Parts: sequence; structure tokens; C-alpha cells
Amino acid sequence: MSRHRLRASLALMTLVALAGAACDIQGHPERNSEDSYRTNAMEMPLNRVIIDNVSAFGGDQTDWKFFTVPTEGIVKVIFNFDNEAAEPEVFLIDSVGRIVSALDKPEASGPVLRQLSFEAIPANYYLQIVANNGETDYSVEVVHLIQPE
Repeated sequence: MSRHRLRASLALMTLVALAGAACDIQGHPERNSEDSYRTNAMEMPLNRVIIDNVSAFGGDQTDWKFFTVPTEGIVKVIFNFDNEAAEPEVFLIDSVGRIVSALDKPEASGPVLRQLSFEAIPANYYLQIVANNGETDYSVEVVHLIQPE
């Protein structure tokens, strides 16, 4: 192979590799997300509705939120997904990274309130919210019920 052809081949292979890398970065499912990892979880206040969005194709497939439970009691996490076709999943994770609970899939189609409840001790808890197919707006509220003594 001549030197000229060798250089042209190397240049072409470099361009193909760079184009592939650019496509890979643009197609990353978290390319537009600020809270796609637990270390970037956004704090949620208790007893207040938060509205957000996840999109499997828009580069924000996963949201992480955290909330702090100040005293022992029952905690209810209430979700509504506007688009259940996005196949959303929610995992409740404790402060050391163990899955405590997961949100059940709804029986009915269309927007429906779903909730999970658990007995909490004072700690930080995390919510991992994932859109597996498409995108959806969602609302979430964490309600802390203090148990009477």
C-alpha cells in the first residue's frame, strides 16, 4: 500500500472512530440529566408535591431524589405518572444503598396514584425514578406520619 493510501486509510479510520464516539455520547440516556446518579440526588421537602419529568429518549432517563426523615414513623411516598406507557419504575433506597421497596405497577391504564409505605427511622432515603420507554411527567409527595407514643 502506498504512503498516500495508508495516510488516507488512517484518516478515514480516525474520522469513523470519532463519529462513532460522538454518536455514542449524543445517545447516552443521561446526557441531559442533572440528577441521574445518587450522588447528585436533589433534596425533596416532606409533605410537599414535587413535579418533574423523566425521558428515556430525551437524555434524562433517571431522576434521583432524597428526603430526610427526622423522627421514627410511617412514611408514604405517593406518585402519579402522566404517561404509564413510559413504563416508569421507582426504587426506595436507604442511606447505605439497599433497596427498601419498589413501586408496584398499576392494575389500570392511564394516570393513577400509586404509593409505597414503610416504617422509617431517622435517616436520608433516596428515590430512583426511571422511564424505561418514552417519557412522562410525574408528581411525587413524601408524607411523614409520626407514630403516637
